[in-house]
Amino acid sequence: MKKILFVLMMLLFPWQIHAAGEDVYFGVKPPSEKLKFADEFSLEMDVSYPSKYEVLPDTSSADNANFDLLDFAKTGEASSGTLKTDVWIIKVQAFDIGVSTFPSIRWNLVDNGKTSSSVMSPHFNITVDPLFKQEDVEKSDIRDVYPPMRFPNWLLIILAIILSALTGYIIYRHLERRQGGIFHKEQWHDLRSPYQRAYDRSIVLEKSPLVNSGKFKEYYTGLVSVFRLYLKEEFNIDAELFTTRDLVKAMKDYGINVDSLARTRTLFNRADMVKFAKMRPENAKDDLVFMREILQALELDHTPEDYGADDNSQNTVGTAGSMGQKTDDNGNNEARSAGVQK
Repeated sequence: MKKILFVLMMLLFPWQIHAAGEDVYFGVKPPSEKLKFADEFSLEMDVSYPSKYEVLPDTSSADNANFDLLDFAKTGEASSGTLKTDVWIIKVQAFDIGVSTFPSIRWNLVDNGKTSSSVMSPHFNITVDPLFKQEDVEKSDIRDVYPPMRFPNWLLIILAIILSALTGYIIYRHLERRQGGIFHKEQWHDLRSPYQRAYDRSIVLEKSPLVNSGKFKEYYTGLVSVFRLYLKEEFNIDAELFTTRDLVKAMKDYGINVDSLARTRTLFNRADMVKFAKMRPENAKDDLVFMREILQALELDHTPEDYGADDNSQNTVGTAGSMGQKTDDNGNNEARSAGVQK
């Protein structure tokens, strides 16, 4: 009922304010619903002023501790004689309870882009209810005052942590001695020879879809990686760090025969053309077979038992071991590496 009377009063008796000899009229239509704390609501304010002016609100003048201004929006205008009326919607959020005073807002009268004068709209009261009813607060366990805070006894906590750590360490050492270590696991050892590992890797590469999908660069990168890993595992040559030229030189210094050096250079030059010159090989899988032939030749040629042989040995001695071929009484080469058949 109070709100209805207030609206009628605004409509029937609008405020009249004088600004620089001009009359400005304000009419306010408050929100129809009941407001609660932190609710967002809208006010409709009608501003009537001489038609030769434009009127603009000063939004900074509307904020105070009770209300927070969210938005100003002009929704309509009308003219009647010498007066023009603008309809403004003001969005506000309430931050106080009880009867709160909505602040005055400064309105500037603008003539040809310049502020001629300003006028303050009247302030008025708005009732804001609490967010919770009093009976709801009384039924809940909400308390305004907390009991005194008790600080933990840090000394006892630290001592308990140290004691727990010592106890755990003693138990661990006891189990370590009795069971050979509670975290002890049998180490896995790859019993395959470097040649067998390289061959298995080549099978994985052969079964990959890289060639069929046209990814030749990735295919040849994997191809030379298999070969480089074999040199590292078998001859301890850091092949992954070398260019093609340096790799062939390192293999030569090791004592690898000239034929294997030439075939290795051919394989790596072809791989470089694919990777860097974007050459498309006619049959990429043939190079995989070619690499296997080089690996088999190196494995047949490699004689680990002749490491450290002197200069009088029949085998060719490299910088880190011998790379000759052992022959039997019939002059045939004898393959000594496991897993390789002539």
